[in-house]
Amino acid sequence: MIDKIISGGQTWPEIAALDMAIKLGIPYTGWQPDIQVPSQLVKTDKYNLHTLPSNRPRDAIEKNVKEADGTFIISHGRLQKQADYARQMTLKNRKQILGIDLGQHSPFEAARLLASWIEMNHIKSLFVTGSTGNKASSIYHQTLRILESAIFETLVQSSTPRSKEILSNRDDGIPNRQPATVSDAVELLVSFLSLKEKTDIASQKLEVFLQPDNPLGPHIQKVFKLQTGNERLMKSCMDLSGDVAATPDKASHVIMKALWQNLQKTHRLRIIKP
Repeated sequence: MIDKIISGGQTWPEIAALDMAIKLGIPYTGWQPDIQVPSQLVKTDKYNLHTLPSNRPRDAIEKNVKEADGTFIISHGRLQKQADYARQMTLKNRKQILGIDLGQHSPFEAARLLASWIEMNHIKSLFVTGSTGNKASSIYHQTLRILESAIFETLVQSSTPRSKEILSNRDDGIPNRQPATVSDAVELLVSFLSLKEKTDIASQKLEVFLQPDNPLGPHIQKVFKLQTGNERLMKSCMDLSGDVAATPDKASHVIMKALWQNLQKTHRLRIIKP
């Protein structure tokens, strides 16, 4: 399973990799040269990447290659100079490499190939780069979808449903502040659930997730103090459900349902159709 994305933020595939990491909550890092980002790309300041003292893009590429277990290069057609240099450096440093030309493979095939390659080579940290070619308007979105689909597929392949274990007997989920609303509670839950846990929840049917034996319900009651005085959160649960006689058990189910709905939008497996 991927636990770190590496990108220099210099091409649209690299920008897509950073945005995907932020969306899914995957740690990311990367090195960029000390030069002005090309005007056709977004500003990379928001990503807090490391800046090398060198203004040579090749130095940043080599650093990113060395930091990763493997390099994923995506392109439309022939590799441009920087992407081809990433290929050369990956081979020179004896790292794993996968190159996909979207002129030869559909996004569906690309996602399946990437997922299989990640699993087969036990890739934990992935450097993503690529060439834009004459497809600048589409390669960002295609890269985003391919990466997201491949990572979700590796999660499904490498783990079995384990909702019974989520947050069970875990004290690191106790927040420093108590949420006052259901949306606050969901935001806190999302912040300390792992990517696997989020994906596991999103992959379940709602009625299965809300079964009485799911320990997440009692855990929510404990950490959000539904039984010991968090009246504002209890009221928010009652307002949302329309139940004027809500109990802590019912309130925890309201929060769980809202969590499930949130993760359906962001972490549900979406395999690209062939």
